[in-house]
Amino acid sequence: MRLLSSLSRPCRTLVLACSVFLFLCLGSACRKEKETVNETHNPNQTPPLASHSTPQPVLTPPSEALSQKVEALTGAHTRVVWSQHLGSGTPDTFSNGASHQLHGLDTRDGAGLRVLIAKKGNYSRPLITPDGTSILFTRKKVTRPKEGDATKIFEMTICITDWQGSPPRELAGGYALDIWRDPANGKQWAYAAQDVPPTYRTSWAANRLIRFPLDEPSQIETVWDQTQVSPDNTQLSADGTRASGQTPWPHGGQYLFGTTGNQFAPTITGCWSSMAPDNSYLSWMLDGSHSKVTLSTLAPKKKSWPLKFSTLPGLEKGEIYHPRWTNHAQFITLTGPYIAEQNDESGSIISKGGRTAEVIIAKLNPTATGFAGSVTLTQNDTTDTYPDVWIAGGETAVLSEFPQGLALEQSQAAWPSQPGHLVFLWDALGQANQVRQPNGKNLECHVEPQGTALFGPHLDMQLSSGSFSPNALAQTQLTRALEEAATWTLQATLDTPSLAVPASTTAMTGPLIHLPHWQLDLTAGILSLNGTAFTHPPLTLPCSLALRAQGNEITVFINGQTIATQTIAKLPDALTAQFGGKPLPAALRGIAVHTAAFSQADLQASAEHWQTVLSRNAESKPPRVRLRAKLTEITGSPTAEGIDPYTRAMVAYVYDVEQVIEGAYSEKQILVCHWALMDRQPCAGFPRKVGESFELVVEPLDLEQHHPELEGQRVLDDTTAFELEKWYDVSLPQL
Repeated sequence: MRLLSSLSRPCRTLVLACSVFLFLCLGSACRKEKETVNETHNPNQTPPLASHSTPQPVLTPPSEALSQKVEALTGAHTRVVWSQHLGSGTPDTFSNGASHQLHGLDTRDGAGLRVLIAKKGNYSRPLITPDGTSILFTRKKVTRPKEGDATKIFEMTICITDWQGSPPRELAGGYALDIWRDPANGKQWAYAAQDVPPTYRTSWAANRLIRFPLDEPSQIETVWDQTQVSPDNTQLSADGTRASGQTPWPHGGQYLFGTTGNQFAPTITGCWSSMAPDNSYLSWMLDGSHSKVTLSTLAPKKKSWPLKFSTLPGLEKGEIYHPRWTNHAQFITLTGPYIAEQNDESGSIISKGGRTAEVIIAKLNPTATGFAGSVTLTQNDTTDTYPDVWIAGGETAVLSEFPQGLALEQSQAAWPSQPGHLVFLWDALGQANQVRQPNGKNLECHVEPQGTALFGPHLDMQLSSGSFSPNALAQTQLTRALEEAATWTLQATLDTPSLAVPASTTAMTGPLIHLPHWQLDLTAGILSLNGTAFTHPPLTLPCSLALRAQGNEITVFINGQTIATQTIAKLPDALTAQFGGKPLPAALRGIAVHTAAFSQADLQASAEHWQTVLSRNAESKPPRVRLRAKLTEITGSPTAEGIDPYTRAMVAYVYDVEQVIEGAYSEKQILVCHWALMDRQPCAGFPRKVGESFELVVEPLDLEQHHPELEGQRVLDDTTAFELEKWYDVSLPQL
């Protein structure tokens, strides 16, 4: 001021004018910078819910070290939320207990990792709203009807809070799965699982997939009720026409939401499905080894490829869990590594290794075949579960290497050629085994292996290893249809077995196909129905079979040719449908039941189709090695509770090769995966003793070329033989 007063009047006027002008310019610049940095602002967004519309702080570039590291990877303001278990006992990886806190990271608040809600409770699967301002989670309460009863009853309530940790507000009953914002109007929809039956299993499935607007949670709409749905993991595409899911575990694929009805397109089996948040319609399923996912696209043509998490720093060993796409198509999140506790060899690595797992954000490369970087957020000895990540501007990002919004090509299946009267269809494992019903919905026809039953490398049922049963909904439809139908046709295809069949099962004698009221059996290769034998030479494999019923007059066809006709009465009791039963050296696929009488010409055309398929199968057999080897290292045996929801699991063993009896193998050691648990029961002979020698029959465990039927099967490997190729023990397991 002294300096200003010493100036002449004109100079003082000029200085004051310049000061005012500078002040106005700085104020305008500050306002522009505030608008630029506040990346969550969007005039088209739906405002936050009234109870959580607290003023958002002015966002500044990250000053805290971890936040800087995160934004160096994501390139934008990032928010992360997860549930952290505080209990001192077994890690609660599945977030079933009430000893959790809600934790988070906001790269622009300067606080670093922090507790959002400190009160101990259940904060299962927290989800960040598309506008980034609020957090949904499910308060999951698990009770048992009485002491000692393994049955669990789930009570689930969807709640909402914000980044200030405001008292949660209840929205609706159910288990929140995803939040989708309608690009047409900005409306935010919560998708959730509802109507969960009691279960004794660690995992659970719901009877309905529903949705509701966040600002009108009472307006509930049913999205899917054609099958049960598994909660891990449903995510929607940007346009809302597709979603990842399981109907239920382990049958993974994509929901197709349309104006004329919702359908489901299967991809592969596994767990933890996820979908890219753009319109590439790219989805994945987590493999049974929990070390990689298999990505799938259905258009312009169906294809799949692996994405290995073991290439990420810190995940070279162990398993991963909770894999989920963020709101940005190039970023995913997960927890890992899960390392087995050495002082307890039993159980599951996931359920017992949670204290070694941390929250990770990873960046995909442009082709989604690998990674371009990652950041580990946490570093503690507690269990961090169900992370979700929001990245500012993520909703505009796309996987540019993949077409956006490309419609699924509708192609007519080669078989069956006449699907109009289908009541049951099972082509092969992983195929679209669906029956179109009069109401426009599809019936999903699965077959579930019983006991030690196994699928083969050609995705068929190996009847030498056990029996298979249709899923409950298909059973019901079969029973109802065969009660009422005056005419029907059964089609089936038999092939030679692919697994190592012991000499005791080489006779073609045993149950083949049992349907409600009808039992088709083999005795020394001769077919019989309800105890009445047909006259024909013994079957030679491969071959196509068909039965045509017109009242009680039954005609049998082999390879499309009429063999014999008999008058056979149906059994009075509506028996449960089953394929196989006692060891029968054959593989079975291509099963269809129609409530119509097919002509010989139709059945001949079907037989020619299967002759082409089976001759192609005969040309692609995995290389097989028979050897003798000494056991040097084992993986701990799993328990039924530890691997849930899986009902079977393989373990990896390391052997020193002593003698190669048949085939070619040059390494000094071999890593072999054996079935150790099937149908929730331990397999005979496991665990084995280190130092003992065994004769092994093995084939390469190559899921793409040799054993695609093992895709999604649980494989436990806690050995140190990282460099060895995995081989599969193809001898038949026993309980």
